[in-house]
Amino acid sequence: MIRRVAAFMEEHGLVPAGGTVLAGVSGGPDSMALLDVLSRLRLTLGFDLACATVDHGLRRGTDEEAALVEREASARSVPWALLRGDARSEARRGGGLEEAARRVRFDLIDAHARGVGAARIALGHTLDDQAETVIMRLMRGTGLHGLGGMSPIRDGKYVRPLLVVPRRDVLGYLEGRAIPWIEDPTNRDGRFVRNRVRMHVMPALEACQPGAASRISELSDRAREARRAVDAVVQKISERIVEKRGRALVVDRKALLLVDPALRSFVLREVLVSLKGDARRLSRRHIEAVLSICASGRGSAFVDLPEGIRAERAYDELVILRRGGEPEEAASRVDGPGMYRRGDLELAVTATGTSDAFPLELRGRRPGDRLAGRSRRLKRLLIDRKVPRMLRDAFPLLADGRDVVWAGGLYLARGAGIEVDMRPVGPSDYLQWLGKQEV
Repeated sequence: MIRRVAAFMEEHGLVPAGGTVLAGVSGGPDSMALLDVLSRLRLTLGFDLACATVDHGLRRGTDEEAALVEREASARSVPWALLRGDARSEARRGGGLEEAARRVRFDLIDAHARGVGAARIALGHTLDDQAETVIMRLMRGTGLHGLGGMSPIRDGKYVRPLLVVPRRDVLGYLEGRAIPWIEDPTNRDGRFVRNRVRMHVMPALEACQPGAASRISELSDRAREARRAVDAVVQKISERIVEKRGRALVVDRKALLLVDPALRSFVLREVLVSLKGDARRLSRRHIEAVLSICASGRGSAFVDLPEGIRAERAYDELVILRRGGEPEEAASRVDGPGMYRRGDLELAVTATGTSDAFPLELRGRRPGDRLAGRSRRLKRLLIDRKVPRMLRDAFPLLADGRDVVWAGGLYLARGAGIEVDMRPVGPSDYLQWLGKQEV
């Protein structure tokens, strides 16, 4: 098993020569095998090893597990640390207890890795964990990315040296070397989906077809290979039809609809992940909803996605932006010519002629706003000028009560007695959009 893991680590470049690997060790069989195997390979592969145990604060008995890991790490001259967190408090933020425990675990171990200078964090996932992951994703509904399961290395940081090893081989390794371990009782808690898959689904599959877990793991390997090929094509398409505009990513809607239907969802997924940062909570249903508004209708429509992401069909464009949670910016008084600031824009206001244009109010739009000197509402101007819905609150207005004298470079009332020059003081989504319009 040690030779198999060493070959797998070298094949996938899981550890940098001369670097430090931090192993997450819980005291369970997989992580205890991970600790022993890595301690035996550190000289051969040329890396330093440290380990840490995370206590989520969820159950009793963790002190015994921590003591076991500390003792076994010390016997192998591996530095060890106990990291304590509170998953129940974290769960109040939403996402359920299992997800909260995951966030706590990764936050603690990431921070400790930085503290010890670890370039990699090793996790004890096995071939059986890989098969269970793929089955769970199939049950929820998945595509090519989901079939790829867990990668040997994720985000250039998390590595899974045991991903090539079946759980039965792990248990045989521990027994053969008399390495102690403690089974986490929550691993048999039927409330968790993974446990039900492990206890009921996988044994049924193995009964129908011996070696099913290995075959499913092989499928995930092939899916990752196919995904790399698809990703290369998607990257070239994205470079051609996707534009970074301030904080938003803007997709040429017509060009996207000309892309082969089999690739459209991959292109859109790439855009969403690049803005969101990861694919967690992003499902096929979300991508299909965005493709639906992209392919149908005229004018504008939008879909709200997890974590504050909004995708809006804005006429010929698909604008994808993380919606800000900032409080609404208060209005400010403009008593005369000068420099004024609103959001990421700076306004140079000058007076023209002899008319007394001031005071004015610098603010965002409000219900009932109308264009000064016209019988037209501001809302109609925004629709006619095809301003994307998500940008309509981002541009500034100069108004006298409900009468809008100047509207973000789109309108200036006749005889207003002012001129306004807008300058960005940061990435301005609105100014980027405006620069592409015929004003």
